[in-house]
Amino acid sequence: MNNLTQISAVSVYTEYHSSLLAWVVLVLLINFLGAAANDVTFAATRTYRPLRKSSSCFLLAHCIIDGLIASLLIEPGVVLKIYMDGGSLRPGLCRSCGSFVYLTFFANNWAHGLLACNRFIAAIFPYRYKFFTAKIILTLSILFPWLFPLMFNEFPIAEIKTRYLMPKAWTTCLL
Repeated sequence: MNNLTQISAVSVYTEYHSSLLAWVVLVLLINFLGAAANDVTFAATRTYRPLRKSSSCFLLAHCIIDGLIASLLIEPGVVLKIYMDGGSLRPGLCRSCGSFVYLTFFANNWAHGLLACNRFIAAIFPYRYKFFTAKIILTLSILFPWLFPLMFNEFPIAEIKTRYLMPKAWTTCLL
């Protein structure tokens, strides 16, 4: 009986690197297409008078600007940083940029949710819509998406009982 054990060192870095490059190109392409769509929407909002004069114009502009920040600054920045670091993020990046990234993404999600609620109320309760387009309500609808994530991120930023980490199994920052 012959039991031969053969160990060969196989590097998967080359294959991983080419797939990483394909992922980077795809994500950047999708982000720039999203930014172009946001630019077209922003131009339509600024030039089309009924949209510009509508009560939800500021909510729409807020969502567009949030989307532009996410698709032109945050996503490409994180993706390029991952590519330059060889497929992972450094733990220091989580601590320094995690709060900004999470703050912007959470604010973007909340802003789009509030815009959807605004459109839902306009469609379902048109007689009550005037109350929801009062100046104070619209101002709170723009401030709330930033205040809530700021309160949520306050503890990890100050490292009070929680902080941003980068576990070895993930290539992202987690709470």
